[in-house]
Amino acid sequence: MQYKIEWTLQSPIETQLQSDTIFGHICWALATEFGEEELLEFLDKMREPKLLLSSAFPKNTLPLPKLKPFYEKLPPDLPGALLKRKKRKDAKKLSYLPIEMWLNKRQDYVHSEALEQNEAITAMLEESFKLEKDLVTHNSINRITGTTTKGGASLYAETVTFARENTVFESYLQTDEDTLSEDKLRAVFSFIENSGFGRNKHTGRGKFRIAIQECELPKVENPNAWLLLSNMVPAPDDPAPACYEGFVKYGRLGGKYATGNKSPFKKPLFLFKPGAVFFGSKQPRGMLVQKIHPDDPGICQHAYAMSLGFHIKGGQNA
Repeated sequence: MQYKIEWTLQSPIETQLQSDTIFGHICWALATEFGEEELLEFLDKMREPKLLLSSAFPKNTLPLPKLKPFYEKLPPDLPGALLKRKKRKDAKKLSYLPIEMWLNKRQDYVHSEALEQNEAITAMLEESFKLEKDLVTHNSINRITGTTTKGGASLYAETVTFARENTVFESYLQTDEDTLSEDKLRAVFSFIENSGFGRNKHTGRGKFRIAIQECELPKVENPNAWLLLSNMVPAPDDPAPACYEGFVKYGRLGGKYATGNKSPFKKPLFLFKPGAVFFGSKQPRGMLVQKIHPDDPGICQHAYAMSLGFHIKGGQNA
């Protein structure tokens, strides 16, 4: 079954809705709501990609394919050349593509044509979605005296991400009834809704209203490329030609798993970002990264690939 998950923001957030982080919250919810044995059984099934997750994107968008388009030569006149260069520069800042545009272009996709509409894309996103980061100053309370420390020594600042009230993100999930039944799936996301998501959820960060509904992701016949929707680590037999952006993630454990003598930090991991494009008819698989923690070999990182097939015109990076 395939599901669309709507995340309606109710507070500032400090942790991005990335696919592997969502998976970690699912594991924590299973352990809390159904017990440790339920979690271990679930993780054993994860040796195969029986549950796929996307990261969350602004409502009605998908990640923009990370392709390098072929550009025609700049116009000979100076104003035309400057305008063309500005469009190229602005296009590099884009991260998302409206789903409506994707549905219209996925059968015969030309990246440069999509980027030609970057002004319309930017305007649409600014109308419905805008995240801003700001420094927020806090004052620590001395637990012995119950007051702040004199001289401002207890002041500290943190970066907080704000969005418009009721901003909606969308992510996708695919699984079967044996791996995670619909009842358990809804119970898991009800737990996440009530307990919060990510850093500082105990102080009111990461609060969402979460709605789940069945959906059917768009498909094409005979795709020659695949758009990545999740953080992933390629499997050894995944298609090698790809355009991608990546980052190093310094993951952390949460809840009771971050207490005691165990280190709260996972090993650094290089991940492909959503928007990566794999070329060829074979769908990328990704992998479950084992032994990601220095002290506990049972801890793993979900890096399976959720992807959408599409057809690039001419089979090129166009």
